[in-house]
Amino acid sequence: MQRRRERGQAAKGQRTSKRKARKAPDARLSTADLQNEIANLTHELTEAREQQTATSDVLKVISQSPFDLKSVLQTLVESAARLCKADKARITRQIGREFFFTETYGLSPEFSEHVKTVPVRPERGTVMGVALLEGRTVHVSDLRQPRDRIWAKAQRLGDFRTMLGVPLLREGTPIGVMALVRTEVQPFTDKQIELVQNFAAQAVIAIENARLWTAGRAVIDAKPVHVQDLTAAADEFPDGHAMAIRLGHRTILSVPLLREGEAIGSLTVRRAEVRPFTDKQIELVETFADQAVIAIENVRLFDEVQSRTRELSDSLERQTAT
Repeated sequence: MQRRRERGQAAKGQRTSKRKARKAPDARLSTADLQNEIANLTHELTEAREQQTATSDVLKVISQSPFDLKSVLQTLVESAARLCKADKARITRQIGREFFFTETYGLSPEFSEHVKTVPVRPERGTVMGVALLEGRTVHVSDLRQPRDRIWAKAQRLGDFRTMLGVPLLREGTPIGVMALVRTEVQPFTDKQIELVQNFAAQAVIAIENARLWTAGRAVIDAKPVHVQDLTAAADEFPDGHAMAIRLGHRTILSVPLLREGEAIGSLTVRRAEVRPFTDKQIELVETFADQAVIAIENVRLFDEVQSRTRELSDSLERQTAT
């Protein structure tokens, strides 16, 4: 009986050793899995570095250009589109009481011309409308059946398929939307959505920073900002209040420079004493602001003509030489 037991134990031992020998293929599979894991981690590390670099660039622009809101937002929308591999992107933000397209990336001139004066309404039927209405991120994998006429035309012009809309939230209230578009059906990943949400938060910070100066507020709201006494406006204009204390400014008026309804700058006048500007004086400053826009446009057109003239001249010289 003992010998039979020993033989049985030996047989069991042999079966055990055979199972151990079969682990070699599993080891080879584990090596392949490890290589795939390393490749995935390398890809994630590269993406993280790109995102960190883009975020650093945006923060640098914000710190260097506290008044140049448009440049900051343009950097944000371009970075978001590039990192998330979107074909088109845009920011819609509040101007006065309505929302309009402001900064864009990859949009055709025809589409931009169509939508620049069309307000985006907080309503159902569009991705941005829902994002504004409900204050939440909206991700549509395939925009095949638009639900209102304006969006239907915009979709044909823009060739939209997959779309992501992330609201710009200030204290829980939407003040705009950052939207990314793909012309093919390719949903955005969770990491890409999270990245756009981070960029949207940076956009809100930039807008809020601009609103701390009356000049920035005039540009954002596209209307005059008149503060009778800056020293009494610490809550609304904390930086303007600090400037008033430091430089002795009391009454201030900032008027936007409007080109085709879009603010490209502001004209600011100040008084060292508390003496509000009259309606006629505000109207006069608005007239000067209009003249400033005309002057800026004339210089821009002159530069374009000069550049075109040089191109034609060079072309003529090459043709003559040939």
